[in-house]
Amino acid sequence: MKELIKLSPELEAELPEQVQLIRKFYNQLSEEDKKRLSEGKVESKSTIPNAETKFCYECGQKITRTAKFCEHCGAKQPII
Repeated sequence: MKELIKLSPELEAELPEQVQLIRKFYNQLSEEDKKRLSEGKVESKSTIPNAETKFCYECGQKITRTAKFCEHCGAKQPII
């Protein structure tokens, strides 16, 4: 991974909002974290659903993988 190029505030403001957020996040990382990121040694701390769960396509709540209907909102679920 290459280091981000410093941009002037004017150029930075012209970037899409998502790119600005990513750049801001990256620039707030410590040098150690930037090094680990460039080496691919970053551990994910996000919540990844396990094999028994999925998310409702209607309300987004976590439900069992085999559910035909959401236990929260009752929406029919596609078979995956």
